[in-house]
Amino acid sequence: MTYEVGLTEAADHDLRRLPPDIQRRITQRLNLLAHDPRPQKALPLSGTLRGSWRLRIGNYRASYEIDESAGTVVVWAIGHRSGFYDEALRRRR
Repeated sequence: MTYEVGLTEAADHDLRRLPPDIQRRITQRLNLLAHDPRPQKALPLSGTLRGSWRLRIGNYRASYEIDESAGTVVVWAIGHRSGFYDEALRRRR
């Protein structure tokens, strides 16, 4: 099954704020989620973020949710690892 990968407005804004070379690298990894939304390096999140997944891309992280019935992967946060989880928690409250 192939999934449709999309970004929320906030995640798109996160991505556009990064340097072009980092944007390309992250975009390439996110596009791979269309074929495998649970790659080996992805981890399910717990606690308040339960139901979401985290993908590590070097020093950057992307959080997303998988909707099996709709066949979609929605990325809702992208950022540097240093403040990523604090921002992710703010967005999910």
